[in-house]
Amino acid sequence: GGGGDAKVSLPYEDLKSAEEWDDFLKSAGNKPVVVDFYAVWCGPCNKIAPHFKSLATKYNDKAIFLKVNVDNTKPLAQNLGVQAFPTFQVYLRSEKLDEMKGADPNALTAMVEGAIAKASGAEAPSPYKNIPLAPELSSYNKLDLDKVMAGLEKAQTKILADEDFKNKALNVQEVKELKGPIQRVLRDRGFWHSSKITNFQMDILTRLCQWPGGKCTWGLHMMRGATCHPAALKLIKDRILDKRVETDPLSIFLSIARNGTKATHKLLALRNVTNLFGKRRVAIALTPQIEPILDVLEDLASEEDKNLRSTMITLLANLAITLRFGKDVSTEKVRCLSLVNMMLDGNDQPKQKVNLLLTLGTLLYRDEAVKSAAKDLDTETLIGEVSKTYGSQMANLNNIAAELLICCSANKDEKFV
Repeated sequence: GGGGDAKVSLPYEDLKSAEEWDDFLKSAGNKPVVVDFYAVWCGPCNKIAPHFKSLATKYNDKAIFLKVNVDNTKPLAQNLGVQAFPTFQVYLRSEKLDEMKGADPNALTAMVEGAIAKASGAEAPSPYKNIPLAPELSSYNKLDLDKVMAGLEKAQTKILADEDFKNKALNVQEVKELKGPIQRVLRDRGFWHSSKITNFQMDILTRLCQWPGGKCTWGLHMMRGATCHPAALKLIKDRILDKRVETDPLSIFLSIARNGTKATHKLLALRNVTNLFGKRRVAIALTPQIEPILDVLEDLASEEDKNLRSTMITLLANLAITLRFGKDVSTEKVRCLSLVNMMLDGNDQPKQKVNLLLTLGTLLYRDEAVKSAAKDLDTETLIGEVSKTYGSQMANLNNIAAELLICCSANKDEKFV
């Protein structure tokens, strides 16, 4: 059988020219388009290419996969903000949905599966008019690094002077690393897309969070910066998911949140947990860790500190959004619902009430188990009371409450199910 080589059918498309870009996105319809911006000379690009191909094969009927050689399409790549290789972007109905930089197979899988989940839900229009079904995830990213570094220096001096704890102080090399590379990386936000945090540096940041007494405050602040830095966040996520790591950052945060003697420490610890769920692809990967987080939130549900409650409400919102993309997570969603009920009852902050109602909307959407639990917990009565008491203070609160009440009482064949 002579002739030329048989053409191998690939599970993805190759963009031949920038002119094809818009037409390609439009032709995808309601399927997400997963784009791999690569360069043939890029080692990480070549390393993750087989994984991209396997995802394209596995999800060929649910998404469109596209490879773009940036050397052939430089103006297009620049217009789309591609600055590092590989960069993966996801588009849905011509709108950019998500992006990740680097060759992390687990993160790429989470991003693709999250996009497919969103696309399948997006085919049916949202019944809500006043409740965003996929709101942005929140994070606490403001950091006064000068103040934090000064606080760390004072705390280090006190620990060195304490015979019981001086073995926990940083050594000369660790102090040098903290004042030099770690501080520079967290300060230079303009280079976050390309800067890195090493394992040694992450060890230092983790130890700072374990300093005794109030001295852990500054370590928690530093770690809050790290949880907003893309490469550092990935490293933290990997440590949390690695069963060989005995004391991972999430365990430390939850221990401080549960056992801390000051509301400030609990607050900072929970803000770090919130930041772990501030980026969708990381949040989805951490879905199995939500149960121990809910354990701690249930322990803290009666806390009266206003700022701590506000942080708990923000974290709950992030968890609810993350659970929308999970499978077999109704149990966790019902626990979130129960926490929302507890926080609605007796809370006198109108803005917090609105945020809790929006989280309810995310939890109730298309989940019969959550709707059934809402009936058992008499959530409708709570919603009605909130609307009656605070509706005159917040313009949109009554509209949100009205939609939630319809959703709670909707039958299976109605649009709110």
